[in-house]
Amino acid sequence: MLVLFTNRLSGLFKQETKPRRVKAIYHVENTSTLPADDVCDEIERVLKILCSEGNIISYSNPDRYLFKCKSGLENKTVFELEVCRIPYMDSVVGIRSKRLKGDAWNYKEIIELVLSMMRI
Repeated sequence: MLVLFTNRLSGLFKQETKPRRVKAIYHVENTSTLPADDVCDEIERVLKILCSEGNIISYSNPDRYLFKCKSGLENKTVFELEVCRIPYMDSVVGIRSKRLKGDAWNYKEIIELVLSMMRI
């Protein structure tokens, strides 16, 4: 049993080669028919612009399809943006956003800003 557990754990830390599949991403603003790598490049372009403008403090890219971002100076909002595949629609990818910490209103505003600046 220990061998199965360690094998399972060792797979968690590997870099993803393609986006994972998730359900319930069917909004026009956060779906695209572009390849997943192009959507990741577009997210990175927008995050660089927002960092230079001061809307986002920092962002990191721990995985090819996952971005962790921090915004705000007084009340920090931490959120994730992940590029995912949509089940049963192989040519469509979606952007899943998740608030990890901070004010929900600030999160809503920054996500709307990010999505409006993207060209997907």
